[in-house]
Amino acid sequence: FSLSEPVRQPLLIEGFSLSRLEVKLDSTDTLRSFDTLRHPIVGAALFASPMAFRFLPDSLPGEQRFEWRIDPKKFADAAGNYSTDSTLWGRFSTPGRETFGSLSGKVTARKPRQVHLTAAPRQGEKKFELSPDKNGYFKIDPLPEGIYRFFGFVDANENHKFDRGALHPFKFSEGWFPAADSLTVRARWEVEDFSVPVDTLLCP
Repeated sequence: FSLSEPVRQPLLIEGFSLSRLEVKLDSTDTLRSFDTLRHPIVGAALFASPMAFRFLPDSLPGEQRFEWRIDPKKFADAAGNYSTDSTLWGRFSTPGRETFGSLSGKVTARKPRQVHLTAAPRQGEKKFELSPDKNGYFKIDPLPEGIYRFFGFVDANENHKFDRGALHPFKFSEGWFPAADSLTVRARWEVEDFSVPVDTLLCP
């Protein structure tokens, strides 16, 4: 979620929920009714920046409907002004597995776990981010079909975000590098053995 101004982060994290929806049919000889069941989705809520809230689910099954909600009593700006809305919610669906491909490969670096990778589609806004394992191997599965730009940075301080550096006091920016400008992923196919060599100057 992109916010227009900073909010009280612990409150928003507490007030956010994501559920998988299940429509249950109850019927008798003379009456049919539908009841919507909500199954909570477990995940991690965090702030990528003061105005960017993210929820990373542990898993999100395909071909399902979901609903997110924010408790207005838990949604306040930095000054303590609470939302005037009575409800804050939205719904979305996940596509089926047949529309996805996958990507796997290896990062060659002295400290592979410090390398943070991003696959950004040429069309669409959703980016896919990950870090390789201790041996440098990684896999994105599922990955929607499309053409991707692939890049990364060395997370030297391991705070899970890109630090641009500063002038006062002076601090170097973390090392950023391109890995591929045009990588094609096809549905039901895996792009294998994608190599990501990281310059030793970026990851000494």
